[in-house]
Amino acid sequence: LCQTAAGLVELVEVPLPSPTDDEVLVKLTAALLPPREPAGAHPPWAETALVLGQAGAGEVVAAGRQVAHYPPGSQVVVRPWRACGVCTLCQQQHSHLCRQARWLGRHTPGVCAPYVAVHHSQVLRLPPAMLPTLAAMTAPLALALEAIRAARLHRGAGLLILGDNLVALLCTRLAQREHLLKVVIAGNHDWRLAHVRHGLALNLAQLKDAPGLLRSAHAADDLGYHAVILTDDTILPMAQILPLLRPQGRLVLTGNASENGLFLGSAICREELSLTGATFTEAAWPRALHLLNDPHLAVDDLVSQHFCLTDA
Repeated sequence: LCQTAAGLVELVEVPLPSPTDDEVLVKLTAALLPPREPAGAHPPWAETALVLGQAGAGEVVAAGRQVAHYPPGSQVVVRPWRACGVCTLCQQQHSHLCRQARWLGRHTPGVCAPYVAVHHSQVLRLPPAMLPTLAAMTAPLALALEAIRAARLHRGAGLLILGDNLVALLCTRLAQREHLLKVVIAGNHDWRLAHVRHGLALNLAQLKDAPGLLRSAHAADDLGYHAVILTDDTILPMAQILPLLRPQGRLVLTGNASENGLFLGSAICREELSLTGATFTEAAWPRALHLLNDPHLAVDDLVSQHFCLTDA
């Protein structure tokens, strides 16, 4: 499954990857269908369409000569990025912030294909008997974990989650473990919001005064939310998001907030707001993989549809 420079998503024939000495060849058994990239997002240096997909799981079928700990038959989840390993950030154990990192589906072929060859550091062994469809959810759950951590929530706090994508839904399920006073999630799709088990779900597409209703939904006081996690930067203009935070509140970004007037410096400084981001970290992956089996999260029921490439 590839996206061309024109923004078209197409099924194309690709050659079987050949792993190098430090890589493993993974036969993919499950992958998350990625969101569609805007036209022109295709890397300009790529001569052909690049295979999409950053979240997947499967079986190691071949390994390079330098790889001994992932023999053929190993069941693994694939991590979407590979850091350079030599820059200052990597040397300081912040490889997830590496500016030279190469990402699946962006710089190298992704996981929406029968096979993918990745560096051995990009795979993590699955717990026994874990289904591949569940293991493929490790990436969005790891991102949701980091978003909740960055929000610095405490007992009795109020949290607003903007967006109804997979990361947002997982944030709501993680938030219920924090004993918060109020959790509100706001999106535009009823079929997604139907997965919300705890907290108040609001469909902004059906609201005339979305900011006003989001403020009143907090209900605890008129100061606003302790934290807002923004998972979809198209849902509200930034100028309407910042007033929803109480003084010294935290705005957590999990994606690119590029067109919403992000740097409203005076408002951020006046209220002493903290603007922070959340991305994948090394530590979040093992924890996310472990939590996939947590019955309270029930991550498996968020898999709404299955598609088989051979049926296309």
